[in-house]
Amino acid sequence: MLPTRLAAVRTVVPAVAPAVAPALALLMVAIAVRLVRLDSDPLWIDEAATIGIARMDWAVILGPMAAAESSPPGFYLLAKLWMLAFGEDIVVLRLLTVLAGVASLLPVWLLARAAHGRRAAWIAAGFVALAATHVRLSQDGRCYTVLFLTTCWAAVLGMAIANAIRNERKVLWPAAGYGLLLGAMLWLHATAALIGLSLNAMVIAALLPGWRQFRRGIVVLLAANLLAVLVASGPLLAMFHHIVGQALYVDRWLPPPTVLGTAHLYGTTLVAPFLDDLSLLALLLQTVLLAVAAVLWWRSRNPVLFAMAAMLLVGDVAMPLASLIRPVLMDRTVLFLLLPLAVLLAAGTASLPRAVFLPVAVVLLGLQAYGTYGWHSLETRKERWDSAAEYLLKSMQPGEPIVVTEGAFAEISLAAHFRQLGAAPPRMILVPPRSAMEQLAARQLAPGRVRTADQLCGELAGHGDTLWLVMRDLPSVVDDDRGFTTQSVVHAMLAARGATRLAHEATTGVAMERWRLPGC
Repeated sequence: MLPTRLAAVRTVVPAVAPAVAPALALLMVAIAVRLVRLDSDPLWIDEAATIGIARMDWAVILGPMAAAESSPPGFYLLAKLWMLAFGEDIVVLRLLTVLAGVASLLPVWLLARAAHGRRAAWIAAGFVALAATHVRLSQDGRCYTVLFLTTCWAAVLGMAIANAIRNERKVLWPAAGYGLLLGAMLWLHATAALIGLSLNAMVIAALLPGWRQFRRGIVVLLAANLLAVLVASGPLLAMFHHIVGQALYVDRWLPPPTVLGTAHLYGTTLVAPFLDDLSLLALLLQTVLLAVAAVLWWRSRNPVLFAMAAMLLVGDVAMPLASLIRPVLMDRTVLFLLLPLAVLLAAGTASLPRAVFLPVAVVLLGLQAYGTYGWHSLETRKERWDSAAEYLLKSMQPGEPIVVTEGAFAEISLAAHFRQLGAAPPRMILVPPRSAMEQLAARQLAPGRVRTADQLCGELAGHGDTLWLVMRDLPSVVDDDRGFTTQSVVHAMLAARGATRLAHEATTGVAMERWRLPGC
C-alpha cells in the first residue's frame, strides 16, 4: 500500500511543482505591494466610521445603525469580529482588507484559466495583484476588497451553474452557493444590487447557446436570486427605506454622472490609475487586447469570454444609469469591473503569437506596476488627522477644549492620532450633524460630550475663554448642509457672540481654528 501511495505522490508532484513557484512569487508580490506604507496613512474618517460602528453593541449595529447608515451592516459585523480577535489598531483593520485583496487572486485565476488557459490565468491574476486601485482599496479599512472577493467567487459559481446546465449535470450546490454569495454581497454594500445584475447578465450570456438548456438555466438563476433576496431581506428593506424615505448619505456629495465624467472615472480607476503621462499607452494597449479577445471569442465561442464581456458591458452601463437616480458612481464602487476587464485582457494577451506574447504581457503588467508605484509615491493620500493632532498638541493651551463639527467619527480619527503621539486626547466636545447616523453615533460613542452650538459658552465657564474648532474640508455643495456638518452653525454662534478668531491652520482635508469667546 505504501509503495503505491509513494508512486502516486511521485506522479502528482512533478505536475504540480511548475505551478508552485509562480504562485508563491505572485502571492509574495501581491502581499508586498499591499503592505508597503500600510501604517503610514492616517486614520481617515471613513475608517474611523468602521472602527466606531464596530465598537457598538451587536444589537445597535443590526438595529438602529442599520436603519440610519446607508451602508449595510455586514462589513461592520465582520470588522467587529476581526477587532475582537486582533485588536482595534488601524493597521490590524487594514490587514483584513489586505487579506481579502490577496485572496481574490485565486478566483480570478480560475476564471481566466477557463477563458483561455494557464497563461491567461497568470496574466489576469498578475493584473489584479498589481492594479493600483485594487492595491489602494486593499489598504483601506472599508468593505470594497471584501466585496470584490465575494464578487469573484460568485462569478466562479455563476460560471459553474452555466457549465452544469450545458452538460446536464446537477446544479444544486453551485446555484445555492451563488445565491448565498449574492445575498452576502448585499450585506456589504448597496451597490451589490448592481453587481448582482452584472453577474446575472454574465450567467445568462453563458447560457445562451441552446434554448432548452437556457430555459432551465433561467429557472435555476431565478431560484438563486430568490435565495439571495431571502438572505439579504434585512439590508434590502433598509435600502428601500433609504431610497423612498430619505436621501442616501452620499447623494449630496456626488453630482449626476456625465458621459465624459464616467469615461474619465473608468479610465483613472480601472484602465490607467496613477499613470499620468502613460495613460494613453495603457488605453491603446487595452483597447487592442479587448479587440483581440473579441476575435478569440468569435473563433472559439468560449462561453466564459462572452460571459465576461456581458458582465463588463452591463456593469459599465448600469452604474452611471443608476447614478442618475441615486448617485453611487465612485472609484470604489466600480472596483468589481476589474474582474471581467482582467480576464478579457489576459485572454487577449495569452492568445497572441509566442513572439509577441511575452513583450505585450510585460508591458501590460508593467503599466499596472508603475501605477501602483505612483500610488505609493504620493506624499498625501488621505485626510491628515495626524498632522492636525501634531499641530494642536504644539499650539493648545492647558484646559482649552476642542469642538468637533463632523461628529463622533472625526473625533475617533483625531483622538487616535493624539495617542499615536504619546499624548492623552484633550477634552473634546461634539456638535454633531443632524443626520440620523451622526446623531446615533454621537450618542453611542461620546455620551456626555454632545452639545449644541448654543451650549458651547457654558462649556467654557471656569476654563478660560478660548476654544479650538476642528473641521473637515468639505465640498462646497455640502459645507452648509447640517446633515453633514455643523460648521456654519458654530460659526454663526461665534459671530453672534462677537468671538475673535486668533489662529487658523489647515492641513490636507482638515482645518483648525482658535477662537476667543468673550463673556462666557
